[in-house]
Amino acid sequence: MIFRVLASFIAGAGFAVIFSVPTSIIPIASCVAALGWLVYELALGLLGLALSVFLSSLIIGILSRLIATLKNLPLQPLIVVGIVPLVPGSSAFYAMQNFMSEDLFKAFEYSYLTFSSASGIVIGLVASSTVFKIIEKIIELHSKNNNF
Repeated sequence: MIFRVLASFIAGAGFAVIFSVPTSIIPIASCVAALGWLVYELALGLLGLALSVFLSSLIIGILSRLIATLKNLPLQPLIVVGIVPLVPGSSAFYAMQNFMSEDLFKAFEYSYLTFSSASGIVIGLVASSTVFKIIEKIIELHSKNNNF
């Protein structure tokens, strides 16, 4: 597990370089990717694929927004680099490979895994954004009420 977390850190750094992320952000974004993968690894045995990807992307989204807000950094590079290790590339490849070889049972199995992972990523990021907007509204309302 430690090797895979380290590999996700390195993969995050590699994709950060490919996406031309500023060098000052690369270590932070890579740490977000490694932490996201750690959450995924820990949750996978307990929650299954879809929920572990959801929880991991939720943590990545919340952590990225928190870091971007506190350190005044752009949000996009943190989220993109953090999510890269979770992207279901191999299952999508195997789904297409099995469709081409006409093994429909395996093709649909891999398609289901791909769709589950992709849905978990999207729902987790949307949920993290929603959580932050709710927190911002609560802080805004609380600060308005305390001004009197």
